[in-house]
Amino acid sequence: VTQLGETVAILRDPEVYDNRKEEIVSRMFGVIDPGHPYISHIYSGGPYLLGGEVELLDRIRYNDGLDEWRKTTTELEEEFKAKGADVVYAFQTRNPTHAGHAYLMKSAGE
Repeated sequence: VTQLGETVAILRDPEVYDNRKEEIVSRMFGVIDPGHPYISHIYSGGPYLLGGEVELLDRIRYNDGLDEWRKTTTELEEEFKAKGADVVYAFQTRNPTHAGHAYLMKSAGE
């Protein structure tokens, strides 16, 4: 359910796990520092984690001007085929691209 109350997916065969925060933090970061923003975020979570198969009911749209670039695997494969691409490279990040990453992406395409 989105922040607007729209149902966008169904969690099938849900599984409930204990949220072993200290174990998660120590394995991910090698330290237990509640002052670290990501570690603090993990510790702010509840006592359980949910897992299972997620069935999307419709394409998720963020209406941020970038939705046209969020493509499914099938859409990407069709686009590569239409362009006659025999090699494809990709880089994904959830944060803004840093200069070093931009250089790697540009160099890989040359």
